[in-house]
Amino acid sequence: MAIFGRVLKKQQNTQKDDGFKHTLSGGISDIRDLVCPDGIKVTESYVQLGSDRYVRAFFVSQVPSTVFVGWLDELYSIGDVDVSIYVYPGDDREVIQELTQKINNLMAAQILDEKRGDYTNASLIKLTLEDAWQLREEIQTNRNKMYYVSIFFMIAADTLEELERKTKITIERLGGRAVHVRQAFLRQDDAVLTISPIAQNKLMHIYRNFDLNAATALMPFDCADMAHKNGIFLGVNYYTGTPVFYNPFAGKPILSNPHMLLIATTGAGKTTAVKLMTARAALLGTRVVFIDAEGEFGNMVEVLGGINIKLSPDKPGYINPFEIETDEEKGKEFVNLKEKVADLKGLIATMVEGQHETLTPEERVIIEDCLFEEYAARGINSNPGSLYEMKNILKDGIYTTGYVKKRMPTLSSFYERLKTKGPKVEKLLLLLKPYLRDGSMGLFDGESEVDLRDARLINFDVSGLEERFLRPFAMHVVLSWVWEEFVKKDRENRKIVVVDEAWLFMKYKDTADFLENMARRARKRNCSLCVSTQNFKEFTSSPQGIAVISNMGTNILMQQNSEEIDDVAEAFKLSAGQKAFLEKAGVGEALIRAGKHVAAVIFTPTLYEKKFILGWKDAEIED
Repeated sequence: MAIFGRVLKKQQNTQKDDGFKHTLSGGISDIRDLVCPDGIKVTESYVQLGSDRYVRAFFVSQVPSTVFVGWLDELYSIGDVDVSIYVYPGDDREVIQELTQKINNLMAAQILDEKRGDYTNASLIKLTLEDAWQLREEIQTNRNKMYYVSIFFMIAADTLEELERKTKITIERLGGRAVHVRQAFLRQDDAVLTISPIAQNKLMHIYRNFDLNAATALMPFDCADMAHKNGIFLGVNYYTGTPVFYNPFAGKPILSNPHMLLIATTGAGKTTAVKLMTARAALLGTRVVFIDAEGEFGNMVEVLGGINIKLSPDKPGYINPFEIETDEEKGKEFVNLKEKVADLKGLIATMVEGQHETLTPEERVIIEDCLFEEYAARGINSNPGSLYEMKNILKDGIYTTGYVKKRMPTLSSFYERLKTKGPKVEKLLLLLKPYLRDGSMGLFDGESEVDLRDARLINFDVSGLEERFLRPFAMHVVLSWVWEEFVKKDRENRKIVVVDEAWLFMKYKDTADFLENMARRARKRNCSLCVSTQNFKEFTSSPQGIAVISNMGTNILMQQNSEEIDDVAEAFKLSAGQKAFLEKAGVGEALIRAGKHVAAVIFTPTLYEKKFILGWKDAEIED
């Protein structure tokens, strides 16, 4: 009201200067000068603020017979809407008296209808009587309470046309939930003041009756906060300031799966958000592996006592893509050779594609035969015991006999077997030669030299590899190896696999296929796949990218590129309000959609975390 008075006072002063006196205090601006509009025009159905802002005030005239938490979510999701709810506690004595009078009237009506033989309203009167008796009893025994509730809101727009459109949408959406609203016709000025944050209800005569349970449901719990049991502290809610706790392993019905998708433009704080989540998850016992496309996670992993592996063509032999572990289905362990051979066929197809060629159907058959022969030559079959052999082991200076894992095939051994297939594979041999140990891309030819058994955090840094082909190829190999040695091998512990800049996987069909398969398979093995990307269009340009998104239980959306915001809003079916939040989101601010819950979050690192998350800089969040 002070704002309205301020504007009107200024307008009056321009019309009448008689007796006006300049003072020192009058020439100093205050908060009202900063927030009040240029002018106000009140009409019968809307209020114009300045030259290009229009608002329309409404009140709720009818509510559903039963309300529940989130019943006003349709209103909150419209975007650019202000809501004020006034709750007045009723006097128990007066409420009981009114209920008693109502019960008497209903019983009298019931008796009269029975005498007349009119049973048209018998069922309705009976139900109303039962509700009234129950409510009176609950209030008398202090188990319930009556409140008088006034619900007002106003929608805003930059043009009258947009205001009319939003009015129609608002009425239709709320009507679909049996919430009927009316415009504050001829009372727009009083309604706008009532909705303004000055806590003055100018329309006291407009209210509805709510009991305690219904009044509790007025709070926007469902859309505002997130507090998963045993969750990771992410930061604070953008609107309420309450802490946000997220647990990717919350399970059904909260989350359909533990996978996470994080999409943001450069500089939005995407990397910082991933670091916060994974560092805190590791503290709670979750194991984490990073496939680091840009060299962002190595410092943090080393500071926290993890293993940082920097892949380079000059240092081959870190990991062997031919490694295989046991799988489990219906409580029974077995070696899934068919799945492994299919993965390796895709990997070899990618290697050939990196040489600007494609495999022929005949070559694919030969490759499959050679792969099966490689494992068969070592006595490996579907029996889990076939992965091990009896050997003498030297431990602490003492020889003992025990089972050790067999030496696995390598790319070189596969290459030698391929040679035996005659002239029809000569071209294929030529294309695969650069990937052998002595070749320019031979970093994955050899037995594995990495032991992940005791590491809580492991980072595979592929940032030093050529970006066009070798980097996405290396990410494919590493992810395949992580699947065998990290995901399948450790079924008991919770695990997070972070794939940074996942859009690189979409460059080649077989790498895209593998990421899609990983998204489908990992959920059954206590593993959360965290996919992070800044190129949304490129990531969704393939069917595999779209399939990956559909397999994500949680979507974390941060500031978006202006050219992609419409595509993101359409893909995730964002409301107008959610889209508006992303358009104005600052660094470190995100919209998290975890199952049916939505929260606007500010990722908040502690001072200690800033030291290793932000590269030992005590600065604001940056990507």
